[in-house]
Amino acid sequence: MTERRAIDRVRVDAGEIVEIPWASRQALLARLRPLEGMREIVGAFEAVGVSRSVELSGEQKAVLLEELDAWAEEAELPEGLEPLRLALADD
Repeated sequence: MTERRAIDRVRVDAGEIVEIPWASRQALLARLRPLEGMREIVGAFEAVGVSRSVELSGEQKAVLLEELDAWAEEAELPEGLEPLRLALADD
């Protein structure tokens, strides 16, 4: 079994702290980058490393939730993004 290292994960403050794998962060950013109005959200994810949590405004959380909802309707979300989606919905 592979041990999870903190460097392989990103923490997101979604009303509660949710950890997502680095690969899921990359998949999320690849999906968000070409979309209009996502520059600040992408920037928030790119600005933090593994020591701090990604912090988003209330409006950014709502926009991210909308995109995660749309993605979840199209396909199964990458690991960690469903808990993020649920936390954003509860926030």
